[in-house]
Amino acid sequence: MRVALIHNQYVRRGGIETYLADMIRGFTDQGDDVTVICYKEDVDAPLRERVRVIQIDLSIVPKRVRGYMFSRRLKSILSHERFDLPISLTRSYGQDISICGGTHRSYLSYMNKATGPLHRLEINLEQRGYDQSSLVVAHSEMLRDELRELYDISEKKIEVIYPPVDTNRFNLQLRGRRDELRSKYGIMPDRKCLLFPSAGHKRKGLEPLLKAFALLPTDRFELLIVGVGAPMAEEIRGVRQLGYIRNIEEVYTAVDCMILPSFYEPFGLVVIESLMCGTPVLISNRTGARDLISEQEGMVFPDLTPESISSTIQRAAEHEFCLNSDIAQRHNLKIDQHISQLKEAVQVNR
Repeated sequence: MRVALIHNQYVRRGGIETYLADMIRGFTDQGDDVTVICYKEDVDAPLRERVRVIQIDLSIVPKRVRGYMFSRRLKSILSHERFDLPISLTRSYGQDISICGGTHRSYLSYMNKATGPLHRLEINLEQRGYDQSSLVVAHSEMLRDELRELYDISEKKIEVIYPPVDTNRFNLQLRGRRDELRSKYGIMPDRKCLLFPSAGHKRKGLEPLLKAFALLPTDRFELLIVGVGAPMAEEIRGVRQLGYIRNIEEVYTAVDCMILPSFYEPFGLVVIESLMCGTPVLISNRTGARDLISEQEGMVFPDLTPESISSTIQRAAEHEFCLNSDIAQRHNLKIDQHISQLKEAVQVNR
């Protein structure tokens, strides 16, 4: 099968980019021929040797309208190439399958942003892509509801398929080295250490988290920020920034909890990655992955006030979690399962 995977950028970092790499691995492992269509490609893009790349040159196009121009040129490429299965991971039109990993309308609402002209352009691209696709894959039940209520997409053409996790990378194999890893990352043995992995601090709730952390005794708790820099955290006691960590599975294993008080988290793959490494999670009720975790695997913040976050952290510090290592199997989160589910959904909807 000739598969086209469509995304703005083919790079190493980022949540949707990790998903793109998983899709490449999954389809090529099943013997499919994969082409990535993008307008930005890094030289160290993962699994580059497995794919053909069509890079649309938009270097002279203003950044704010590149998504629109990308879609216009994409339609011509798809018409000429005649792929068996064109799948878009971004806001575009012309593809057979649209992957919904978040909706712009909900993002604007949860972040209290005004809907200006550029936002309306993004929403128009989303709506057109969903309307023209034969199948829309929602990465969570939360997103399925958003598609129905905010975009008027028929439930008949929406399929909820959770994004996959790389079980070869995220698993319990490092648990035997936990003490060594805590030492490696400078975690004090007498402190409860929280991990905040983020490349978008405002959406993921760093500000209320830092305010909550200020309410905690600093001799008992520590916060590690992994990802992009956070100037607002530089002077706060007990907060350390590790920057980008390529082997983040080591940090998941070393810490006591992963924390994600997001204002809008369409799924939250870091939730599953953390659980796979044996570490419980503290997440907001606006996280799509909340439906997959039990009380033995994590806690959900009742709201996102600093007081609520602080109180939940303290309760979690005294709670005995009991994680089940089969979460990926239970929810069909393995990469091969994900690809098979996609193919089955396509057959049903054609």
